[in-house]
Amino acid sequence: MRLIPVMFMLAAIPLAARADDVALSPYLSRDGQPADTSLVQMTEGDDGIALTFTAPADGVYQVGLAIEAPAVTLLSPDQRECARDTLAEPLVLRCPYDWTVATTKNVMGWATRLVMPGAIAGDRLFLADTHELYSVRVEATADGVRALLLAHRFVNEGWDTATADLQLAAGEEVSLDVLTFASIADANRERYGESPNLEATMVQSAYRGWTANFMSNDGYREIAGRLAGIFDWLIVRETETRPEVPPILHERGMKAIAYQYLGALRRYSVQVAETDEATLGMRGSGGEVFTAPRSPDGAWLLLDIRQQEMRDLCVRRAVEAIDAGFDGLFLDGTSLFADAAGHRGGNVPDAEHSMAWAHWKLLSEITEAVHAANPEAIVGCLGNNWYDAINAADFGLKERMYFSWDNFARKFGERVIAVRGDMDLHWEDGQAPYAAKGLAYGVKGVTPIGVHTAWHLIRRPMGLRYTDTGDMLPEDVPAWLDVVTTITTGDLYLTEIEPEECTLHFAGADTLWADEDCHVTSSRAACLLNEAGACIVHQATAFELSAETRYRLVKDCADGDEGNE
Repeated sequence: MRLIPVMFMLAAIPLAARADDVALSPYLSRDGQPADTSLVQMTEGDDGIALTFTAPADGVYQVGLAIEAPAVTLLSPDQRECARDTLAEPLVLRCPYDWTVATTKNVMGWATRLVMPGAIAGDRLFLADTHELYSVRVEATADGVRALLLAHRFVNEGWDTATADLQLAAGEEVSLDVLTFASIADANRERYGESPNLEATMVQSAYRGWTANFMSNDGYREIAGRLAGIFDWLIVRETETRPEVPPILHERGMKAIAYQYLGALRRYSVQVAETDEATLGMRGSGGEVFTAPRSPDGAWLLLDIRQQEMRDLCVRRAVEAIDAGFDGLFLDGTSLFADAAGHRGGNVPDAEHSMAWAHWKLLSEITEAVHAANPEAIVGCLGNNWYDAINAADFGLKERMYFSWDNFARKFGERVIAVRGDMDLHWEDGQAPYAAKGLAYGVKGVTPIGVHTAWHLIRRPMGLRYTDTGDMLPEDVPAWLDVVTTITTGDLYLTEIEPEECTLHFAGADTLWADEDCHVTSSRAACLLNEAGACIVHQATAFELSAETRYRLVKDCADGDEGNE
């Protein structure tokens, strides 16, 4: 086991009563029983609290900061407030996910977790100064609630976990720093710096078979010629970094963003020889290989990025892309993927850090190295489920906003998306406030009306927009270009859907239907046609849709009935 280290110590300042009705005190227990808290040295400064403790005898201790207040808000996606009348029993939330549960599902999306390792009490935000696994316990008191921010030890027993129970020998010292901020925004700014100003459109050339065959230079010229003036950035997705690609895009005024996978190499490609998997890959307690997006048969070989040499390998690959002329990186796969048994971390009993720490550290090292190679370069990463470490990159991509794939067919013309007005409120209200850096919001599909309707539903757009139609076969590049350029243009979309929970489906160029009767309003006057092409409503901005009935929504129709305006 390893104790989370102290990052700094604060000068001793006498504690004073706070106007926000929050009481701070040391917390100490030994072998499950309250202990003398005077053994804990606690000092408070303008920007944090430092606690140190030296064990007087062997025992199992818990040591940290107790925060007592009328109510405490945990830094979870739902930002839940805990008050005395809402806590029938103590509540423990864990950061960045519930590491006591083994499941192959993506637990990053659960609301019952901490995004940041701390809580809000009164007018202050309290954060444990760590990027490791962590937890906060809240319990009812006679007058309110008490939140405990305790020192933790990281444990690896075939996977990562942590504990606030510290097995200490006499004379062993424990230290914990708790940072204080006025708001989540202030915490983000102080811990990660200012966000770069990103105003751009972005697309990815995601074609199938990209590990076996490169896109030709002529293919990139065709792509650049069609996308220039519509998209600012192109994510180039190939297994090798090819220096001839960026100049082709630069000539058309586009930025070339190199696609890589955070902490992983592409299996069955030049990145990983068959003999390398045994030495490079992270393995579980039974010897099974860790792969993503699932184990053991995922396309990506996960590296044990807790090891410096593995992180160095990833950093070198990142800098090689910048040296080859790319304007930045997009790092896929930043969630903490599990092995086939649901374990996260691998079988390294003497590991000094958790995988959560390793993700933060690797993102930080890559971003620092890329900026050193080119201060203007941008590092982005996937951010579908937000956790604090993602802030180390320049931007995060939430690739699906207010839509889902209803039918992801092999052919573009058969693909269907479902759009719903309340689909991502939990993201914008819950997880997005934790984003320190820029956010790219993505909407995909093949129907311009559906794509722009989903764009319109986003409450707080951040400036960087991403869209695509889904992957394609190399021979489908012309058809893909036709679709991807079409969906970015147009001024006809739905501005209001009632009821908000009504799901609309969009297919082809202009077809839509609803799961239930609903009322919709369009951005401009348009015509509603039935499936056969006959005009039902001519040049109107409001329409009544019947459940399970297919319509076409177009800007104009030749046989409009003026009486239906």
